[in-house]
Amino acid sequence: MTERKAGSSLFISSRHLTRDELVSYARHTLDANELHRMEMHLVDCEFCSDALKGISELKDAGMLFEVLHDLRRRARRKKHLRRRIFSQAELIAVFAVVFLILFLLLMSILFFSKVS
Repeated sequence: MTERKAGSSLFISSRHLTRDELVSYARHTLDANELHRMEMHLVDCEFCSDALKGISELKDAGMLFEVLHDLRRRARRKKHLRRRIFSQAELIAVFAVVFLILFLLLMSILFFSKVS
């Protein structure tokens, strides 16, 4: 049982394959050494195998870059959108109330200063 564990972990690498490596594999643009290294990794890594399957199912692997770019752009835009505390009508109402309070305060100061 110990021998089996040692033999099965022989090809497990410490890192996953990158997106670019997986796209290159799917496009068949690797040399023999890189191809062998990646296939040995894919044998033991379910995560990278699933990722490669998803990339391979795309009609064009280059489409992956467009999809990722679009997702990043949407995430940045959503991050920059802030939820407003008040709507425009509510802001007008708040300013009107503040103005009215200041006006009444000023009038009372003027009125009581003339009376004295």
